[in-house]
Amino acid sequence: MITIVTESKLKSSELHDLEYFRNKYKIDDVIFDSPYIELLGQNYEFLIRNSHLVDLDKKYMKRPEYLSYDIYGTTSLWFMLLYVNKCFTAEDFKQDKVYIPTRAAVNHVLKDYKLGEIKEV
Repeated sequence: MITIVTESKLKSSELHDLEYFRNKYKIDDVIFDSPYIELLGQNYEFLIRNSHLVDLDKKYMKRPEYLSYDIYGTTSLWFMLLYVNKCFTAEDFKQDKVYIPTRAAVNHVLKDYKLGEIKEV
């Protein structure tokens, strides 16, 4: 059985994981936004139109990586959940209701930018 800890270590170097690019966009302790922020910005309306607005279970509050894992089968899409819900950090991920983009919408965005796709769990 793969746990969230094991899965996150395995997925930490995937192309759509922002943490993978953190050091590539760092100069003298200043961290620049990843190019994926632009990707999400260009697709924000599409992702929102193809999302479900759901009640956020308390176990996911401040834990978008857990929700990403349970919805998409990977922790690597936590940043997208923050972005579509206008949260700046995981600490902000505590609303009563959150938008969850459909798997098809996420795959559409990832494929458009040749970042792969998420598989069915």
